[in-house]
Amino acid sequence: MLGIHLTEEQRHEILEGFYDLEKAFAFLQKQASHPELTLATTGTTSSGKSTLANFLIGESILPSAVQEMSAGLVRVKHNNNRSLVIKRIDKTTKEEKIIHTQENPTAKDINDHLESQMNAFRVEEESGKEVEAILFEITWPIRLAERKKELGLPEGTQVTILDLPGLKAVNDERNGPVIRANIAKAFCLVAYNAEETDRTKQKTLLNEVVNQVMALSYTPPCISLSEEDICVDSALQEDASQEPVSYGHVSSVQRMLFLLNRIDAFWRDKDPIASLNKFRSDITNQLHERLEKALPEHKEVIENIKLTQICSLPALLAVEADRLWEDPEKQTEILKKLDKKFQDIFPKGYFDEFPRKFEQLTKDQRKDLITQALESSHSKEFEKYLSSYIARNLPELVVGGPVNIVKGACAQFLRTLDSTLVQHQQRTEAEAQEAKECLKNAEEQLREAALKTLEVMKPLTERLESSQGENIETLLYQLRPLLPEIENKTGSENLLRPIQNIMDDVIHAPYRVLKDYTAALMNGEDPEESDLIMGLSYLGTFQQAVEKLRKSPYGWRYESGGFFREDNGDARKIESAMDIFVNAFSHMMTQMVERNVNYSGARIQAAFTECSNKLLEQLSLECAQLNFGEFSGLQVTFQKDITYPLFQSKPLTFTYKVEEDTVIETRTRIGSREKRT
Repeated sequence: MLGIHLTEEQRHEILEGFYDLEKAFAFLQKQASHPELTLATTGTTSSGKSTLANFLIGESILPSAVQEMSAGLVRVKHNNNRSLVIKRIDKTTKEEKIIHTQENPTAKDINDHLESQMNAFRVEEESGKEVEAILFEITWPIRLAERKKELGLPEGTQVTILDLPGLKAVNDERNGPVIRANIAKAFCLVAYNAEETDRTKQKTLLNEVVNQVMALSYTPPCISLSEEDICVDSALQEDASQEPVSYGHVSSVQRMLFLLNRIDAFWRDKDPIASLNKFRSDITNQLHERLEKALPEHKEVIENIKLTQICSLPALLAVEADRLWEDPEKQTEILKKLDKKFQDIFPKGYFDEFPRKFEQLTKDQRKDLITQALESSHSKEFEKYLSSYIARNLPELVVGGPVNIVKGACAQFLRTLDSTLVQHQQRTEAEAQEAKECLKNAEEQLREAALKTLEVMKPLTERLESSQGENIETLLYQLRPLLPEIENKTGSENLLRPIQNIMDDVIHAPYRVLKDYTAALMNGEDPEESDLIMGLSYLGTFQQAVEKLRKSPYGWRYESGGFFREDNGDARKIESAMDIFVNAFSHMMTQMVERNVNYSGARIQAAFTECSNKLLEQLSLECAQLNFGEFSGLQVTFQKDITYPLFQSKPLTFTYKVEEDTVIETRTRIGSREKRT
């Protein structure tokens, strides 16, 4: 009955809110089917955040230091086609004006353009001029995006790196709006400069972190959905002239990962590990205290914040060197930098056996140096932590932003309805109660539909939560009957096959690959290195062990067979070579199984992510059929963490068995010769 009393202005306002709600749902559907993972790097003064971004990208395309001087935001989207677009943003109208474009730029081209523009911006700003913010849009093949399986990302996921300008304060009017307009759906990596040991300056850096967390946690009503953000269907195309819709948004502190960068400074201490651990503990405690004071509503999340760590510059150099096998000269120059600037992070005496000239390094030495640099810079540890963090929070990171936008649209639409009811003087208590009942009924139906959809996953979740310490084969046997029902619900046969194949993927496949690789080496052939073997730190040692076995008395009879005599020392030589080989074989299998555990885990995560997308589609279809009376445009959104099973490998030990036999020797005199049998 309310509709007949509405003014034309009220009708228009409600209809506009309804269209905004439809746009928000269209955006959510697009993000669910074509997800985007955005990693935003920010941090304290001299924290090396641009170097960290370059490490994630895989090449030095972003300049260092000058980034903190400007309001320039850099957006790098994964694409094999490389391009650079530089824009200025009008402070009043927010219109973007292109000032430079370039196709197929080199890494140096981009680095030079960014540094030149940022330095020019700084000069303008210091002169007192009213300057416009800069936006750098880059397409580039991002290293991290080429490893989607390891990160547990579904195929088709768009990966974007945002390098954010620094914040002077929470209310920073220059950099604040640029940052807040671009991190609505970003996963923020907040870097802290671990090189700063002065306590007074440490307090300043911690203030910078708190300022940034507060600014990133509370985003004012400035998030807009443009036509690029949503798939506009035929119903919305008629209203394409409408302005983009904007909503308020509250971001979770849980979508931030805190890390200590430039930790190589501690390697000059007498006990670097102890110094680093104490420093990390002190900074973590101070960070908890300051964040809880500034954001008490996030206390539970803040108490669980842990700081990971990395030396981003040597990690970047190692990654760049690993991409230059076709250009030995450039690779050598980068390896020299690792030797010259970062010897402290390597194990003591590591470089002693290297030739005096780096040009003379063998391929195995180069591989080992790159691998050791990644280990010593803690980049592998950091990427493992990052992968685990993304896996645990994937739904929030991928669809958290769109879900919050939908929630904002729903809230705004309901506020409009409520405001209309309040303004209408003829409204009675009965009418108000009827509206509340309708909303309550809608909420119950939405919750019922969501729980019904998620119910199919409940037995699997409960079984996985109770599986700690169980034998994997036993667990798989018990999980198999649960999988068909989930696949049937999603309408995708064999969707969860990676779970059933885990034993073959993790154990049997590595054994077959290493067995064939060993056979090729024993036959004196050049074996083909599969992805499972390539780049393993123990590979060179294993090859030497096989070569020693091949050249031992065992190798002489490897193909034809035969016996070995104890009295001439053959058996002892074989036993020595065999002990070395079996030990190397055990190490190789442990590393290969660990690598395949990650591969298999990534496939399982991808399968569950696809499964969640399918369930979301089913839920959307069911909710579309619900009847909400006057609120027929209201559909559904839900937020639920998805927990994936994590696998851990253990050291493997192989052995061998010696079968003894007795050989009787007889001699027969034939003429003047002696025949031995």
